Amino acid sequence: MLNAVTVYSRMSVLREMLEAYIQDTLSKEIPYEEVFYALKGGKALRGTLALFMAECLGGDPSIALPIAFALELMHSASLIHDDIIDKSEVRRGRESFWKKYGLEKSIIYPHVLMATAIKYVSKAGIEAVRESMDAWRKAAIGQIWDMEILKGERGVASYIDIVAYKTGAVFEASSVLPLYALGLDGGIISTAKKFGLSLGSAYQILDDLSDIEKGEKSSGSVLKLLEESGGEVYPYALNLFKEELDKILKNAAELSIKLAYYARYSLETFLQETSDETHQKILGIINSRWTYWGLPDYR
Repeated sequence: MLNAVTVYSRMSVLREMLEAYIQDTLSKEIPYEEVFYALKGGKALRGTLALFMAECLGGDPSIALPIAFALELMHSASLIHDDIIDKSEVRRGRESFWKKYGLEKSIIYPHVLMATAIKYVSKAGIEAVRESMDAWRKAAIGQIWDMEILKGERGVASYIDIVAYKTGAVFEASSVLPLYALGLDGGIISTAKKFGLSLGSAYQILDDLSDIEKGEKSSGSVLKLLEESGGEVYPYALNLFKEELDKILKNAAELSIKLAYYARYSLETFLQETSDETHQKILGIINSRWTYWGLPDYR
């Protein structure tokens, strides 16, 4: 029976499986201190999502290990560049990569990570490679929009478009790439993409709310959210979150009800970074939509 305890336990097992694979594969492929440093300390949510998706739809999560590994490499590469752009000196409670190793290595190592990632995605076929590159193209465009807003340039993208590109696209890849590894195609691919896109977008909404609570306005998506909300940022953002949550639960029901439990687990993990008041408001929305979609008691 699925509930908060069993989902957390399963995620822990999958994360340990992924971490062991990462350590073993890095030691063979790119055994450099800098690479291990870049990957250390993250939640591995994108990789564990890929493994859980494979488990839900195919039964054997190990089939998706190369995909999960590649996703974590790509994500780590993007974080190195993000920290340079944001001039952030701290990442995951430690010195950011550029602060520790310098700008020169911070330019080169993401290329190494991305090239290795593509090699491992290719194990799932050419369509998987196309999907992965499209996801990172969108993520990069989303970051461009973000930077343009910070520079005061007038952008045409809406807030939800920005979060869908800069964050949603990567979770979309995490949801769909393991299906190629399983040899699946057709409508299930489209549904998985919608699930991942909404999950990533919901996460970014929570992340932006957390930044607003801390008084941080260093991202374009935060500024766009403040602008679009017209001074009513919490009602506006919470309504957007509810809309994305409904999409998550609808598409999860079409794929595997287990994915609804994963989504709840991951969103509640994200909630740890918000204030108690926001935490309770979001939990209220989650509980309400959980009941609306007729899902069993999570606790």
